[in-house]
Amino acid sequence: MITLQRTRDMDVIREIARDSRIWDQMADDHSGSREEYEPPSDGAVYVAVMLNGRAEGFFALIPKTPTRIEVHTCLTPDLSPWQKMEAGAQLPRWVWANTSCIRIYTEIPTCNQAAYGFAKACGMTQSGVEPQCFLKGGVLHDVYVMGMNRPTIEQG
Repeated sequence: MITLQRTRDMDVIREIARDSRIWDQMADDHSGSREEYEPPSDGAVYVAVMLNGRAEGFFALIPKTPTRIEVHTCLTPDLSPWQKMEAGAQLPRWVWANTSCIRIYTEIPTCNQAAYGFAKACGMTQSGVEPQCFLKGGVLHDVYVMGMNRPTIEQG
């Protein structure tokens, strides 16, 4: 059973982010080396994806304003597709229960279609595209902006 819990254990976050199976998907040409990567700690909230008492991924929540949080997703390939979807379904509920945020959003390079499909399957919708701003392998890619609002907030 997948559960989410806040963690301050940066060793666990670092270990997951540095996993070569994850690093190759998330890093861009300016990320530096996998071995030297240090997760941001300035205001970021880390929510561990737990399976049988072990962290198998995390969501990094980075508050941008009091009403908006940027989400970075880092899930190990050891999780099944169903387990990943369960974690993705739990995240908005966790955010709504533990913050006053009304919108969560993520930015996904167009070269990462698996992440785009995951965000869409988890209920996020595309709200924009940032052109040519993600450099990977010497090639500039567009970035999708996707998100969702807290269900009880009226939208104008």
